[in-house]
Amino acid sequence: MTETWARQLRILGNSWSTTSTTRNAPENTLPNWSPQLRVPNDDVFVIFLESYGAVALRRPELTAGTRASRLGLQNAIQRSGRGVVSAYLASPTFGSGSWLAHASLLTGVSVRDGDEYAQLLLRKRRTLGDVFRNGGYRALALMPGLRQSWPEGEFFGFDRIYDAKALDYRGPEFGWWRIPDQYSLSQFDRLEAARSSAKGTVPPRFILFPTISSHMPFRPTPPYQPDWARMTTSSPYGAEAAAAIARGPEWTNLGPSYADSLAYAQRSIAGYLEQHRGRPLLMVILGDHQPPAAVSGEGASWDVPVHVIADRRAPLEALLRHGFVAGLAPVGAARGGMHELGGWLIDALQRPSTEDRAERTTEHSGLGQRDEQQPGDGASKVGVVVDTTDRIARRVVGVGEVAKRE
Repeated sequence: MTETWARQLRILGNSWSTTSTTRNAPENTLPNWSPQLRVPNDDVFVIFLESYGAVALRRPELTAGTRASRLGLQNAIQRSGRGVVSAYLASPTFGSGSWLAHASLLTGVSVRDGDEYAQLLLRKRRTLGDVFRNGGYRALALMPGLRQSWPEGEFFGFDRIYDAKALDYRGPEFGWWRIPDQYSLSQFDRLEAARSSAKGTVPPRFILFPTISSHMPFRPTPPYQPDWARMTTSSPYGAEAAAAIARGPEWTNLGPSYADSLAYAQRSIAGYLEQHRGRPLLMVILGDHQPPAAVSGEGASWDVPVHVIADRRAPLEALLRHGFVAGLAPVGAARGGMHELGGWLIDALQRPSTEDRAERTTEHSGLGQRDEQQPGDGASKVGVVVDTTDRIARRVVGVGEVAKRE
């Protein structure tokens, strides 16, 4: 008890300190919508892929385990008429502490430990939830790992929180984390469709989704269910579920199970994109932190990948100017900290579009698609990027280059 009181006093004292990171951060770090520009009506998903670190794309033994699922995700992006750009970001945490990454993105402040998180909550500031609500969005949190009260939800500006109880999963449990990510997405759609039918209005939505199926120790990993309609029934799986549950983690060799869990997440996201062809959205897929050192190895950076998928060209072009590269394979060093991404997204979403959505062609979906880079390929790897001034013309660029307007 004495230790708890001492910590609370320390936090309160630090909140008044002139050296505190969260205390000195500007109250409104995140930009608001520009009144001169139209607020878009795309649904915006921010999917924090649990334990998705840079090692997943930099270590050959891990990339081999996700090669097929990454290709499937790339194909789903193309078939659904969308493009993708990618980069690395520096996470404020390593191996655990996902909430620090979530808070950093949602507030535009780098939150590096539990004390800074507590200090953050002592002072009201503009959050991404606030920004999207100001633009007419509903701000939603899809949180299957949440099993208790979360008063911080109000601080972060969420209108509704879909926690484990609200999702009401009754299928087989996959380890401690229980609820498959694919079910969370499917049930979220079902619950939101019922609400829209009752309300009669469908405003755009900002959705934060921290996944859980790739959480340490990575197994048992749910099987991917191609029949999405079955996911919300009383029998979402067949015999394959029992076989998956029987595969426990290999504690002395976590790498293969880590890769399997990421492959499941990528297949689930690819399937979701296919399910929603033609629906205007911008989807951000990013890691919260690197996996624990048992997987990351010695000397691993704190970098995590971020991929932005969109059916409008303008947001992707704007992110290219922030140093993102076309495709699903980010290159180089981190483009910035996790806390910087929110401002970039608001800027990108309000960029005037160079083409009407109705004029999209299959060539549009090529924006951001290039041959997948493998570790060690270097700058000699080439791919095809759709030219931004002529959807038919193509040119070959090195992976370190960015498509520019002619």
